[in-house]
Amino acid sequence: MTTTKPTTYHAYELADHPELLAKVCDNYRTLNVDYDWVNESPRLPSFLSCESIEFDINEVRIDRIKVADMEQFRKFLRIPKQLWGAINCFFAVVPIDGHQPYLSLTHHKYQLQEVKGKNLAGFTPKQHQVVHRANKIWREYLHNLWFLLMEEDEYRISDEGILQTLIDRGICVDEDGKICDCVE
Repeated sequence: MTTTKPTTYHAYELADHPELLAKVCDNYRTLNVDYDWVNESPRLPSFLSCESIEFDINEVRIDRIKVADMEQFRKFLRIPKQLWGAINCFFAVVPIDGHQPYLSLTHHKYQLQEVKGKNLAGFTPKQHQVVHRANKIWREYLHNLWFLLMEEDEYRISDEGILQTLIDRGICVDEDGKICDCVE
């Protein structure tokens, strides 16, 4: 009696077998969706840190954000040094425009914050424009971060992303598209 060895394919061979690749992708569509990858590599500029970053189709959530270098943060927001001295800067957890954390820039003599373009107590009209621009820079940064995270998430669940993960891990699959031990 002759026994035949099961046919196995290295992941790098799957591109030559589209039907098998389709089975593998159907079987392992959730392979890359543990979301640990969001915090694996640095996502924030070096002057910022946080405990975690989460996102969904509507917003980015950055947990316990901290500014490690206020001077770099000031430059990032394009706020002149003279004005920076009059500003209290903190992150509010209430989402504004679908993004968290909201950057609140207030005059140190007043606790009124800018909300949707309303005038800021204690600031001249020109200073108000600078503070408004800084908030816009922050919101654009969060939007771009959200976009990059969504783009990477889409790649990770794509056929190409699944195949790349299998190749990177040196995985083999059988004729049914299931992960198996590699048989040489």
